[in-house]
Amino acid sequence: MAESPQEELAAQPEVKLGAWTEADLIKSLNALGKYAIVALGEETQTRRLRTSSVIEGNASLYEFPSTKQQNIPKVPQFSGESLKGDVAYMDWRYEIRCLIMDSDISPSTLIQAIRRSLRGVAKRSLISLGSEASPRDILHRLDSLFGEVATHGMIMQEFFNAAQKPEESATTFGCRLESYLQIAIDNGSVDKGARNDLLRHKFWTSLYSDNLKSQTRHKYDNIMSFDHLLREIRIVEKELDLCSSTACKSQDSSKKKKAQSHNVTAEVDQQQASSVVVEVVVVVEVTTEVNLTTTNKNPLITQKSNGLCGRPSGDRIIFSRPNQHLG
Repeated sequence: MAESPQEELAAQPEVKLGAWTEADLIKSLNALGKYAIVALGEETQTRRLRTSSVIEGNASLYEFPSTKQQNIPKVPQFSGESLKGDVAYMDWRYEIRCLIMDSDISPSTLIQAIRRSLRGVAKRSLISLGSEASPRDILHRLDSLFGEVATHGMIMQEFFNAAQKPEESATTFGCRLESYLQIAIDNGSVDKGARNDLLRHKFWTSLYSDNLKSQTRHKYDNIMSFDHLLREIRIVEKELDLCSSTACKSQDSSKKKKAQSHNVTAEVDQQQASSVVVEVVVVVEVTTEVNLTTTNKNPLITQKSNGLCGRPSGDRIIFSRPNQHLG
């Protein structure tokens, strides 16, 4: 049966260095303040280290306490200047509040995370707080500079005047309403218990599409949870979008076919028109008083009229020319 580390340590002969025993060496090293050497098993949260003694080739087991280094949480950046990569102050504040409530994160680690996430005006505003400011001091300072300043009346007016925009999805609209109402709840203007009913009623009644409202009326009447209602409306919204997309594709295909048919008809008409020879008939009455070769300037008539002189008066000569106006 294998021996425990304590039994193994007790079974080993004591190491000596001249007049110094092993216990004296440990005591002297601990007294220097640079080492914290304890016997194996006496510390629960330590790392195990095997050290070899060059004296007499014996090995001894000791444990040295290890210090656990906390990783600094990564928080989204905020500057107060709308720089690239920034998040809104309310989003940044939410992350910090969650970290403050985490008991596993020490205040010093949280302060480092806050300072790393800030830049621009927001970071410069902390200089006046000094180096000893706590996370709550920093949050209070930034609230005064970038926090919501709207009054209860202003917040509720913005909430009740909100309506879904034509290109806004149900999800985006629902989140926008929640953000308005959450500000009022944080300020103590609205009871948290009234949140669900206010959101549920306002959300459905302010939908942009009448078709979507008519198809989800029964869901609004029967579903009492805002989150559940939002999910059901999203499903219907998706179905309507798919139907609309299919109808648009069908219309485009029909228009395309009509355009192709029209082009083919036009080409056929053009070919038929080009194959028709239109004859322009010129009737010339020959008189003894008119010399066609000298008075008519039309080349065709002049050519055709050679030798007409001397024909009986009253004769009619017909000339034809395809697709041309003789003028």
